[in-house]
Amino acid sequence: SQDAIVGPFAGIAVVGKLGHTLPHATICIYDGLSNWFATLTLHAGEFRSLQEEDILVSQVALTIIADWTGAAIAVPAPTLLPGEGIVRSTECLPYRALIATQAAVPWVLVRPDGSFTSEARHAPAGLCPGSFNPLHDGHRMLQSALSRRLGPGKVAAYTLTITNADKGLLGEEEVARRLVQFEGTAHVLLCLCPRFVDMSALLPGVHFVLGFDTVTRLVDPRYYDRPVAEVLEGILRRHSKIYVAGRHDAQGRFLTLADLPTPLPAALDGLLEGLPQGEVCMNLSSTQIRAQRRAALALPPPSPINIYTL
Repeated sequence: SQDAIVGPFAGIAVVGKLGHTLPHATICIYDGLSNWFATLTLHAGEFRSLQEEDILVSQVALTIIADWTGAAIAVPAPTLLPGEGIVRSTECLPYRALIATQAAVPWVLVRPDGSFTSEARHAPAGLCPGSFNPLHDGHRMLQSALSRRLGPGKVAAYTLTITNADKGLLGEEEVARRLVQFEGTAHVLLCLCPRFVDMSALLPGVHFVLGFDTVTRLVDPRYYDRPVAEVLEGILRRHSKIYVAGRHDAQGRFLTLADLPTPLPAALDGLLEGLPQGEVCMNLSSTQIRAQRRAALALPPPSPINIYTL
């Protein structure tokens, strides 16, 4: 039934001309948030048969589809002659809206239906920050825990910042790739704030949910130009709360707020609240999931004729 269909969805178009005179093709995917382009330009002349050119276009199309879905699909790289090439580009509409309005409103809320807004009245009540590379069950459990605490009618948005204190600026294509994971299912706040203190100043009263390792960075003095307690007091003063999910260490011990390397002063009581053990279970990190996907891509690639058939 129609109700059983879930997103994300996208349309794909392939346009161009093959044959002996200036063969070329452009593949485009549009998913409601971004346009993904790949343009293949080949030499004119009798270098390949029409079927061989068709196979090349199929390989490029499958590559861009695999990139869009994030699927572990082993697609053989197209064999190109010197002077031939593939040009890739991405137009991420929320990203461009954020860059265009950053001086006034340094955030964009992307809704599940693909629409987006920067209006203050639509600001979320809770934030679940992460890199989402990829989105995994641990992230989903964190967001669900926050949503339950906010109550009905309040939006708990996944939060992706394009300026990271440790990793620098995310490019447009990478942001588009990560946003695809949420289409049709969740709100995502795309913002320019590299630190949680910046986010709380931007959205006073917003609540956060973080994992234990992220909170250890939150209280790390290396990220601030003034005392940590002073910075965190500003978050508390804006009526924000931070929910914290513990985790098991290598010895199997469950780490909680009591295990933070930097103890917080009593004046900050009420800022951090631990989630009950078992409410959020994070068995695999994003790094481990990416390693598994790379291993899957190491499988022998299918033959060109199989790709052509697809």
